[in-house]
Amino acid sequence: MDESEQIIVQLAETYKKPDEFINILEKLFAVSPNEKGNLFLQVGIVLYKFSYFFLALNSWSHALRYFSRNND
Repeated sequence: MDESEQIIVQLAETYKKPDEFINILEKLFAVSPNEKGNLFLQVGIVLYKFSYFFLALNSWSHALRYFSRNND
């Protein structure tokens, strides 16, 4: 597990409610709105890999919102 995966898993263990988890990621990762869809897509992949399925689905849903806003 690399460092970014460790951070995501630790956050998933700490913030089990999807809204809290998404909000903390929004604050922690300073990326442009154009890149946030990709960020949440990758976060979802990591969460799925480590069996945080509900948070993974919520991360992917959040990514889709960014993709639709940015017409990606």
